[in-house]
Amino acid sequence: MINNNNSDDKKVTVLNEDIKSRINYEKEQIVRPNKKNGLGKIQFFSTIVMGFVVLFGIIYSLLAQLK
Repeated sequence: MINNNNSDDKKVTVLNEDIKSRINYEKEQIVRPNKKNGLGKIQFFSTIVMGFVVLFGIIYSLLAQLK
């Protein structure tokens, strides 16, 4: 009985450490709101540029059909 209880304690301890390491990993992956992110600005400007490209393509194709 004593060995079984000791084995269960080791399993619980290992499980708790695994959960704590997983929580710490997840916390590191979350982007903090006060952290500056330059990638967001690049993505914003590239989205606007691609929007203009698509808009120009649509307008050009409509004008080409009028000729």
